[in-house]
Amino acid sequence: MMNVERFTQTAAAEAGMSAESLLKQIAGDPRELELFAQVAEVASRSLDGWKVDLLARIFVHGTQDEDKVDGAVLAFDAVRQLERPHLRLLKILASENPNSRDGRWSEKSVVAADPGLTEGYDALISKLGSVGMVIDTDVDAVMGYSGGSWKLTSLGRRCAGYLAKRGTALGEG
Repeated sequence: MMNVERFTQTAAAEAGMSAESLLKQIAGDPRELELFAQVAEVASRSLDGWKVDLLARIFVHGTQDEDKVDGAVLAFDAVRQLERPHLRLLKILASENPNSRDGRWSEKSVVAADPGLTEGYDALISKLGSVGMVIDTDVDAVMGYSGGSWKLTSLGRRCAGYLAKRGTALGEG
């Protein structure tokens, strides 16, 4: 399935309507139509099905409520910049850390959960931070910086939730 078709079908399913009905609804609102065009263009260039599905879910939830459109635009921009390893890290950060009572994740804990992230950890966590999906909770540490202790932001939690809703492994399409 071509990515734009996949995007449209996933968005329609998420909205609980046919693709034709969704497109008719979008066509009636210039702001939604422009947003759809921008996101479909990003989806068309995606190499992974998870990204297409995530973009579709963000689009639907962002356009269902006028107050959420601006947040959806920010989420699209963030997801546009992510690739599969970023989502593997996001998935870990969204899960319960067995070594932390407050949900924070250190580099050591992340690498223990997914040794494949060892080499690119700094770049991955930096990108998630730069797009607003994670926050370093050690920044305000009084006794000195421990090297990072990360938690998801509301944007990170929302995107992780959309990924979890997908219900499939990141290794698939």
